[in-house]
Amino acid sequence: MADLKTLMRILNPALIVHWSQGKVQLQEKDMAAKLKNVEICGLVDESLILKLDRTSIQLFKGGHANKQCDYVIFSESQGNKCAVFVNLKSTNFQREKLILQFRGAQCLIDYFDVVLNRFESCCNLLKNYEHYFVMFYKTSINKMPTRPRKGRQSSNRSPETVLKITDPHQLNFDALILR
Repeated sequence: MADLKTLMRILNPALIVHWSQGKVQLQEKDMAAKLKNVEICGLVDESLILKLDRTSIQLFKGGHANKQCDYVIFSESQGNKCAVFVNLKSTNFQREKLILQFRGAQCLIDYFDVVLNRFESCCNLLKNYEHYFVMFYKTSINKMPTRPRKGRQSSNRSPETVLKITDPHQLNFDALILR
């Protein structure tokens, strides 16, 4: 996945999340957050994880692309290139704001692709990644399932059909992708 190496070379290092041994710790630093840490394992060696909420782009009025989800994980699953957009939320979240954050992150990834095209002569490198959307959230009720139930939902390929996982601890990357 040479495309990710090119992207890593041009990005601000503060956006890149360091990981090792096929796992990454997704963390929420906000003191009010109830869900502080989620571990994702099963990542391939060439994966790239970006912490998008470290950006402070304020180009537009209102909610138009100013906010992004917490993370984007670029990796492979079953031989397919995947970009998994991830949000960590507490119990109180608004669906409309969540969708705007995912759409804002998609716009930012599209922007990265345009920059790669115009300045690095790399044509549509990130367009080859299938997009998936996942929200991890903490509930106040104990003993909830920690694995997604694949029978309930057929796809998480759009911000409107986000895969919601309650009280996650450690998950395999492939479990975040509903085909």
